[in-house]
Amino acid sequence: MVSSLKRLSRKPAAGILYGLVLWAAFVACAAEQQKEVLDVPVKEEIEPSTIRYPNESAPLAWAMRGLFEDFEEVRDALREGQRHLIDIEQHITWMEAQPTDPKVKTAAFEQYAQLYINQINRFNEETDATLLEGHYKAILETCLACHATYCPGPMKRIRLLELDA
Repeated sequence: MVSSLKRLSRKPAAGILYGLVLWAAFVACAAEQQKEVLDVPVKEEIEPSTIRYPNESAPLAWAMRGLFEDFEEVRDALREGQRHLIDIEQHITWMEAQPTDPKVKTAAFEQYAQLYINQINRFNEETDATLLEGHYKAILETCLACHATYCPGPMKRIRLLELDA
């Protein structure tokens, strides 16, 4: 290659021709690369939409939605100074439901679930109306702690259940 360049440097026309061939090859490669880039399909713009339930098919997600609705009634009753017992049977069903990600069913998950059930029982058994709010807040804190560990998506929604929300 070096010897051919030396020969070309002696003949100016050949050197220019050689340079033009190299330049043409470079431009052709660059154009091909640009064509490949331009041939990539452009993603269509997706109109923003509100996805209320991203995990439509997960039985655990559906069960949690039912719990949320029940807690809305409990929250509203407490705000009005009334008592609304929590249906413990409804709140146990989610423990057996299939989650979106089966790996979340760990020993810690089971401990959160048991703590949750214990706190619901304390809430339902409480006779002092002044302590009901504290039990209710403890239930929500357990929900938030578990969701912080396993599924943080619904935390904002759970916070809507707070009495001062």
